[in-house]
Amino acid sequence: MANRLELVASASVFLAVAIVALAVQSRRRLRRGIIQLDHLVLTVRSLPKTIEFYSQVLRMREVTFGDGRKALHFGSQKLNLHPADRVLDPNVKHATPGSADLCFLVAGSLEDWMKILSDRGIPIILGPVLRTGASGPIRSIYIYDPDENLLELATLTRL
Repeated sequence: MANRLELVASASVFLAVAIVALAVQSRRRLRRGIIQLDHLVLTVRSLPKTIEFYSQVLRMREVTFGDGRKALHFGSQKLNLHPADRVLDPNVKHATPGSADLCFLVAGSLEDWMKILSDRGIPIILGPVLRTGASGPIRSIYIYDPDENLLELATLTRL
């Protein structure tokens, strides 16, 4: 019985050391590379139209930050909105409305999204089609936002 307890205790200590070693190794790797997209800046012609589209159609949450700037939150990311008629950052060289091509993973079926879009008079440019996303195979539809940024709405799929 004592030998069995010693064996279990030794195994537990070994596993704990191994877990700590893996955690340290993982943290080292994360310090050397990009781990996640925090936000993207989208240049827009009309803040009200963009906010209405993304909040009403795509169900993002409008937030105000900084000196009255606007952003759209979804999941743990956000889109900061940059009005095309104002210089918010002099370091930005080519802020252009309609030049983005973004893919959003969505909750629900693409068929539900197609109905929502159809009910709002938003044409589907392409899809449903199979694509390769960052997390694996996805099934996608494509639409334009008010500035004609190409938006891909996708669900993870199994092939």
